[in-house]
Amino acid sequence: EEQKLVGAAGKDTDKPGHLYTFDMETGAKLSDAPTGCKELNGISFNPTDGVLWGWDQTQGLVKIEGDPKTCSAPVVKGEKGLEVEALTWDNAGETLYFAYNDHNGASNGDANATHSLGKYEATTGVAEWNVCNIDTPEIEALEVLNDGTLLVGYHENGRQLVKMVNTTDCSVNTDGSLQGLTALTDIEGLAVCLPEAASCPSIAGTGTWKVMAADTSCSTALPGDFLPLDAYSFSIVSLL
Repeated sequence: EEQKLVGAAGKDTDKPGHLYTFDMETGAKLSDAPTGCKELNGISFNPTDGVLWGWDQTQGLVKIEGDPKTCSAPVVKGEKGLEVEALTWDNAGETLYFAYNDHNGASNGDANATHSLGKYEATTGVAEWNVCNIDTPEIEALEVLNDGTLLVGYHENGRQLVKMVNTTDCSVNTDGSLQGLTALTDIEGLAVCLPEAASCPSIAGTGTWKVMAADTSCSTALPGDFLPLDAYSFSIVSLL
């Protein structure tokens, strides 16, 4: 079974909204293609049907389907002043969680905005925006772990990865198994190997984690031509 890492571009590039595929061992870019979206801030494959979902900041929640993959009309429209930065499906493919900045009332940038968690339920097709407020710095990366908890990556410098153990009140805690990945800067995307994977690619010193961040301080962990792509998010798909 083959797995590929897929990345999506934001707006600060000459290829906004493009999808990329990467070699999971070397980090080399394998392909890129436009989607019709203009600013993909987050992507996630639904684990039950393999459909890729994304958040286009100019539209809202979209499906990215077809050949070539193209953004659909928004399934959920964006709200004024709310900037979604990351999203991920749960392992059952029933709930899609998204982290966002609420700029309504904020006077100066993302840091002063309210940070919140929302969710979209596949069975009802309904989005709930304010599940809980997140009393932490700005979140720019979300991924669901094999045990069902959320892994959170921060924009702020020098922050370690944390688990969000309760998606009702957004409480978080540090996890001892993640301590080797402290002091990371500006984590834009996270992707966890799927449970059925025989092995995960690794970088020496970080176990099964590949470090991919936007800040150039992490450039030693970014092979190939990754850095200029303005990749805001990642997801892994199995190719049977």
